[in-house]
Amino acid sequence: MDKNKRLPTVKQLELYKLIHPDFGDMTIEEAAKQLNISIRAAYRRIKRLKERCSEAFRFEEFIKKEEENINSIESIYIGYKTIAIKRDLEFTISLEDMVEIIQLECFVCGQHPSNANREYPKVAYNHKTGYKFPYNHLWRYDVTKGYTYINCVPICSKCIERRKNNAISN
Repeated sequence: MDKNKRLPTVKQLELYKLIHPDFGDMTIEEAAKQLNISIRAAYRRIKRLKERCSEAFRFEEFIKKEEENINSIESIYIGYKTIAIKRDLEFTISLEDMVEIIQLECFVCGQHPSNANREYPKVAYNHKTGYKFPYNHLWRYDVTKGYTYINCVPICSKCIERRKNNAISN
């Protein structure tokens, strides 16, 4: 078996989960203390894991890319409000209602925002609570009406593209 294709050991995985930002987000030193192993042993495990599964250590790249896609929830809300003003549409939806709606599955295809078929989902950030979450777009079910709680549904980027392409071809 090719050395690079072997699966990581259980001990390596335990350490990896402790240092990975989505799990423990610890330093290697903190993780070594948590696992009750020497720092030297922890570095050795990580080195071997990097050799075996180099793709597992691309999370720094992912975090950088994810941070580029983070949008303030307030700026998203203001964006929709600006669109409504420009188009002379009613805008009675509250920020809290919008946050609730955009976290739901796509109204058209049922895709959850975090499972959308894209490598880096759009992430919203609420400065008041410190909460980050993937989100779908806000879509008006009836385009002749404005942004009201009853008329707004979530829609993913792929379905928006599909609708635009269908509108162009018709």
